[in-house]
Amino acid sequence: MKFATIAGTAIAAVGLAACGSTAVTPPTARPTLSLVVAPTVAPSPTDMPTPSPTPTGCDGDCSTPAPSPTSTPTPSPTEGPCGYGPCQTGVGWGTTCAVPGTTEGGRLIVTWTAGAGQDAPVVPDTITLDGNVVDVTSNPFTSGPYTVGDHSFTYSGAPEGPNSGLLPFTISACAVVTVTTTCSTSGDTGSATFSGVTVGYKLVVADIVADYIPSNPFTMTVGAAGSYTFTQSGENGGVITMVTGNFTIAACAVRQYPPPQSGVDQPTEGGTIGRQSE
Repeated sequence: MKFATIAGTAIAAVGLAACGSTAVTPPTARPTLSLVVAPTVAPSPTDMPTPSPTPTGCDGDCSTPAPSPTSTPTPSPTEGPCGYGPCQTGVGWGTTCAVPGTTEGGRLIVTWTAGAGQDAPVVPDTITLDGNVVDVTSNPFTSGPYTVGDHSFTYSGAPEGPNSGLLPFTISACAVVTVTTTCSTSGDTGSATFSGVTVGYKLVVADIVADYIPSNPFTMTVGAAGSYTFTQSGENGGVITMVTGNFTIAACAVRQYPPPQSGVDQPTEGGTIGRQSE
């Protein structure tokens, strides 16, 4: 066969294909590589770290902070007789008697005491006595005089009493002191017996003092004939009650003897019968 002349490379490729061989793709030309250079980036300034605050209690080397103080736990409240709070202030009162027939009236003595859990009692500024408001100036507080009979008082914060909320008190009459006497001889032996006195009180007669009356009635030797004044006094809740009175010691009667008569029996000082000598 006659073929036109072609390039040798092309003939080889065709001939291999006609003979049943696998076609081979001619090599591809290598690509030209370009060198890409990354742009130079200026370094950013480094941030300075913020220093940590100095631990509390650190002095000098602070690598190990000082331990914080340990807090003491608050104890739980204990329930008392009045719950978890203090009790209220307590109050008590007493009276003295009124001396009948005198201006020596009775007295009321009010005392306030601290309740459980209180350091001191709460004393009111004023107290109302039989409807009259009076300043409280002390504890215990004494008021009066009062006549014999029933009375009442109250104050801010007082417990409720049975008489429309008022607290009652009663003034009684002091016992009447009566005196009986015996006559006095020349030996100053007159005596006085006092009835209605208060055992434990003081009795003063003239310059004679019985510090504590031991009994009722009470008898004491007074002395010569004459008039005397007595005073019985005693203290109750800081109030002194006094009872005064008067009595008289009489002179014993002296027997009167008639003039002696000759030959007649005559009484003598000793009470015997004697005969007047001739």
